[in-house]
Amino acid sequence: MALIAIALAVIFAMALFHIGPFASAAAKDGSKHVGVASANAVGGNASYFAQNVATQVSLARPVEPELAQLPAYTPTRDDLTNLAGQKAPFAFALGNATNDAGEQAAAPVLSDRSLVSLNNALSYYDNNGYEASYLIMDLGTGRGIAGNVDVPIYGASSFKGPYCAYVVNKEFPNDIDRASSSRLTQVENTIVWSDNSSYGKLRRTYGNDGMEAWLAEAGVDTALVNDTYFPTYTARQSALMWLKIYEYLTTADTSAAQWLSDTFGKTEVSFLRNGALGTTSAGHTDYLPEEGSGGEEGVEDDGSDEEGSEESTAADGSEGDGSVLTEDAEGGQTLIEEDKTVASIGTNITVRNKAGWIDGQDDDAVCDSGIVTINGRDYLITIMTNAPDSAAGEQAFAHLARTLLEIRGDLV
Repeated sequence: MALIAIALAVIFAMALFHIGPFASAAAKDGSKHVGVASANAVGGNASYFAQNVATQVSLARPVEPELAQLPAYTPTRDDLTNLAGQKAPFAFALGNATNDAGEQAAAPVLSDRSLVSLNNALSYYDNNGYEASYLIMDLGTGRGIAGNVDVPIYGASSFKGPYCAYVVNKEFPNDIDRASSSRLTQVENTIVWSDNSSYGKLRRTYGNDGMEAWLAEAGVDTALVNDTYFPTYTARQSALMWLKIYEYLTTADTSAAQWLSDTFGKTEVSFLRNGALGTTSAGHTDYLPEEGSGGEEGVEDDGSDEEGSEESTAADGSEGDGSVLTEDAEGGQTLIEEDKTVASIGTNITVRNKAGWIDGQDDDAVCDSGIVTINGRDYLITIMTNAPDSAAGEQAFAHLARTLLEIRGDLV
């Protein structure tokens, strides 16, 4: 018994201090990190330390194998349409799936620890009067976490993802090698670089009628496509569109679907990827052609429905000295020394997404939606916020995304 106690203590210590098998992988998006704060990053704050301990122990548990043991269920558009719309965070289980023995798994419940973590991640929005809507769902069981999914938020360039999915799904040949090279380039530039010029060309070429039909199939109000090239919509509608995208990517069995999946995985800006990897981006702007290249046209060169430019500033929230802004208990901002490691949330992480971001005169947004694959299991994630794009806004988004991924352990 003494040897067992010692072994458990060693495992606990390794999980707490991110060493041995619990050491996090090297960051791929830069040296700045967000996510779980360690004891030295919060100056001995007991509550944060206790939360960190609980998080490390939770993350040491393999979530995906446990999810695989639950009754399988394929979410439908009706499931998402009927999902509760309350603002307060909640866990859910879609459908009425049962295992081979005819038993239905108990619905998930958010733990007190998870609610504390999630409320902390939402404090940036609450304290500044912004809206944040979110949904994460395991696509193998229909179990997930959501909140505030019906608040309308300007989607900015995030709508480019569904529109390009419609084009490839409905307008391109199934054999991607038969597609026009210029059209392929336009789709790729729109998704990977968020190129407004390429997006404008696609919209003028393929119009609205086909997209209206695609939205109807997804269960989304078809009027959305007529609300400028950059519509305002909800996290519920975003989830419905990405559920349809996921169905195409995983069931079409065509080279076009595979090409689109790969293209979504190469996005230059991904706030979801930042959250999954525990990093923040170094700051990006939408791709703009070089002056004199002949490609400097706006999204719509006829002057109608033209979107203001999207801009990003440094997204790591740093002050240039390795420190980072965080929210204190009273909602004020405090500088803490930034932790350079975060707990691993899994291996072989793949993110396929399309983000939108803008700090505009009339509209603000930091949004991102897509499919995050962790340990071979797919999650649909959508987060839409009306915070203006800024270093703090992008970091807060990554923090929220990271938190939703961390608390997914409550789904089992």
